[in-house]
Amino acid sequence: RPRGSPAPPNAARTGPGNGGGADGWRPPVAGPQPDAPTIGTTPPWVDGIAVFRAASASATISRVGGTSGINSTASTTLGLSYGSSAGDLLVIETSNPSTTAVSSVSDSAGNSWTKVTGASGVRSTVLSGELWYAADAAAVTSVTVTFAASVKSAAVLEEFAGVATGSPLDVSHVGSGASTSPSSGTTSAVAAGELVLGYTAYQSAATTYSPTAGFTALAN
Repeated sequence: RPRGSPAPPNAARTGPGNGGGADGWRPPVAGPQPDAPTIGTTPPWVDGIAVFRAASASATISRVGGTSGINSTASTTLGLSYGSSAGDLLVIETSNPSTTAVSSVSDSAGNSWTKVTGASGVRSTVLSGELWYAADAAAVTSVTVTFAASVKSAAVLEEFAGVATGSPLDVSHVGSGASTSPSSGTTSAVAAGELVLGYTAYQSAATTYSPTAGFTALAN
């Protein structure tokens, strides 16, 4: 997807077996940031939000592209169907209907990946959601998520331009529950111009998903 193009229309993403998920981002707005979408059933869910700093006060953050996939083994590899660019922020969200954790994230270019602990969580013993990122990344053709054991999982990769290349993560938050109204909880105040990225992992084979007001759902 070309730089500066709008995010795609609202869509839900269904995960493997009895897991599912969706994610969205919003234009830069100053102040505390919650992710609080609505879903059509009452499954267990994990909802996380992460805010990333812009490269400069005048920088415009834009979505470059994304991809997604599902698997039932100990690793999931996502191949990119768009042209990745050097210096961008790569973010991957993964979920599975268990407490199995991600052991590592790697890619074709050897970038260093960091877990956003504040936006990752577990709901009881039935659902896990994790968020990882690579800052100032070299261009990639694929990204691989490796788990501690074989597990049904869904993974979503997003790439953004215009994000700070050093220490890009500002704040994050995560929540979990079982209802039609997932919520990450609210972050501390952030500055205008930052990237606000939210995700919802839920244990349901199919359900409707409506993003938080002001957010645009991402479809890959």
